[in-house]
Amino acid sequence: MEEKTIKIILIVVILAAVIAAIIIPRSGLRKYLRMNETLFVTTNVLGTICGLAGLVLSIIMPATVIRLHLWELIILPFALIYMYWLMIADAQKKEQVLDEKQEFNMSGGAVVSWCVSIVFMGLVFSQYQNGNLSGGVWFLLFFFQTLTVFSAATLYFYKYK
Repeated sequence: MEEKTIKIILIVVILAAVIAAIIIPRSGLRKYLRMNETLFVTTNVLGTICGLAGLVLSIIMPATVIRLHLWELIILPFALIYMYWLMIADAQKKEQVLDEKQEFNMSGGAVVSWCVSIVFMGLVFSQYQNGNLSGGVWFLLFFFQTLTVFSAATLYFYKYK
């Protein structure tokens, strides 16, 4: 796939999602927009999958991921599910769509993600200093590692805490 094709796909999908996010919460379909445990779990499973895929590809072929904007394509499903969360919040006309347990799970995931990120970025920095990494891949490694750990830790807290 060429860079131009990927950009066109991204623009079309994001534009369609934005239009849907504006129209659906204001239509008769809004009664179907509800946050539930299945959506919460699906969001975090998708975050883990997108994060792992992006992390692996950013390590294996960083130049290609950056040049072809593959990282944007990898993160697109996760971005779309969060846009759905925004549609739920808009349809319910309230700021809080998560219950207390889900908020606790996400807080725990954030703490774990932050701690792991410090260690991970220390390792990335040492590889960069040794000339094993280019500067352009830093953001992608950080982003995908954080997404993976946050989503996986949130799922862990959901299941076991």
